Amino acid sequence: MTTVLLAIALATTLAAIVLHVAVVVHAFQRSVPWGVLALLVPFASVVYAFTRFEVRRRSLWAGLLLGFFLAAGACWLAASMLTAEAYFGTKTKAAGMNEFDKQVQSLDNIQDLQLPARPDGKK
Repeated sequence: MTTVLLAIALATTLAAIVLHVAVVVHAFQRSVPWGVLALLVPFASVVYAFTRFEVRRRSLWAGLLLGFFLAAGACWLAASMLTAEAYFGTKTKAAGMNEFDKQVQSLDNIQDLQLPARPDGKK
């Protein structure tokens, strides 16, 4: 699963880079400030693509750029989360929570529940 997500993330990242380069080149040709902004801030290149990009199907290009940016980010995030979960294993509970879970499972009445003591002894 992780390798599939990484492959999708790589493909969408490459597509986003190609579209981003096209938008940045166009922005530099029209004005240097927009070019610098589009180069340094990826969201600015999406704004530029929607507002000032002069191609036949501007909305399609801008939508693809935004979609590839979002898809690449989501795939990289999901793949990194899966990798971290596989590396670190499942999350562990604090020692007091294990005792608390046993009490809750064996309770017939919620009024009889006693919370575990704090490690520092305070109430």
